[in-house]
Amino acid sequence: MLIRIKQFFAVDSNYKQSTSEYTKTDGVIAVIYYFILMFSYYSMGRIYVEKGRYLGIICNIVLVAICIGLVIVRRQKINSLGLSYKKLKQSLLLGLVLGLCFILFNNIIPGIAGGYHFAQISKILYNIFYYFVIIAFMEELTFRGYLQTRMYGLIKSDGLAIIVVAFMFSIMHIPFQMAVNNKNVLEFISGNITLLIFTFIYHVVFNMIHRKYNNIAGNTLFHGFMNWGNNLMV
Repeated sequence: MLIRIKQFFAVDSNYKQSTSEYTKTDGVIAVIYYFILMFSYYSMGRIYVEKGRYLGIICNIVLVAICIGLVIVRRQKINSLGLSYKKLKQSLLLGLVLGLCFILFNNIIPGIAGGYHFAQISKILYNIFYYFVIIAFMEELTFRGYLQTRMYGLIKSDGLAIIVVAFMFSIMHIPFQMAVNNKNVLEFISGNITLLIFTFIYHVVFNMIHRKYNNIAGNTLFHGFMNWGNNLMV
């Protein structure tokens, strides 16, 4: 039993090899990219408040493009972001199983028991695009595919590298909401500590799936289901 558990959580050999090759330069560039992301989200929040325009779709597409551009400039392979056909089926299957279980027990069953009903079909279909592509894919590519892997250029300790990026992923959700709700950092954190803790844990889980197959397909699917499920019933 213990052997099977270890096998399940085993890290793909190609993942280990690629992350060991990143340099301090890769790590520094990744940190700079992260600050650009944080500034973009805060600016997006201010624009939303002042002009009523939500630029989330455009902003995330641009951030993904920058991320891919940095990989190309560094002459690294695109599959270093977890975009690969290798072990794609296994990754998707795990993500699908986890995602369906999550929305069934976290959203559908409690929703029906609470007297809620499914949202309109048009809304459900739009949310598939928004939460799976714009949110889940963007965050998995940038945080699990790019930032987490390049962070090993600065932090060689596996556990510490994961903790640092999990923290980065958690506080990534602060700038936009802080701007929209007109709160400072401490006010937002004090009122959303549970959310931030769970977001920290989510990174560890998503990263675990990525490391297992060296592919972000499964964690993107699971991530998408989690966000989509929260908006499935009204």
